[in-house]
Amino acid sequence: MYLIYSRGDASPHAQRISFFFWNLNTRVTLKNLLMSHKPVLIFLVEPMITFSQVHPWFWQSIGVTKYCINDGGSLMSNLWVFWGRDINPTVIFVSAQCIPMEFSFQQSTTVYIVAVYASTYYMNRRKLWADLTHLQGCFQGPWLFIGDYNAVLGAHEKCGRRPPPSFFMYNFFAMNKC
Repeated sequence: MYLIYSRGDASPHAQRISFFFWNLNTRVTLKNLLMSHKPVLIFLVEPMITFSQVHPWFWQSIGVTKYCINDGGSLMSNLWVFWGRDINPTVIFVSAQCIPMEFSFQQSTTVYIVAVYASTYYMNRRKLWADLTHLQGCFQGPWLFIGDYNAVLGAHEKCGRRPPPSFFMYNFFAMNKC
């Protein structure tokens, strides 16, 4: 995936920032992807291990210099964000379901990116929808919400006998229109 932003000068070129949002199951797969695509921002969901189980030399070997990990409470952290020296995001806050960040570029261009890994429980997701809606009201500018919302916009996105309850879809749809 690529996030394209204008450099803000008279140049017709745009600078590309590559980033990954992936659910990976091995360090080798992650390293191979990173070496071939060279993203500057990495989102990792459901790593199924604790952060301390990965030796610091591994992160250094793939160019990671900074990171932010959500707090899973009594559960394992399930959302990790990594970046290297090329960018310097400001983490706005960290929750169990999201990590919103602010990126400032040349000529006062600001972009907001939110890594999301929503709860499978509807009541917990409602808190996420409220947080994301509130964020958009507090910080003006373009937003990119990327992740796993554990929600559907319509019955056509769901497999199985029973359709999803309409109020589950309504809240996600309302947040999606922001």
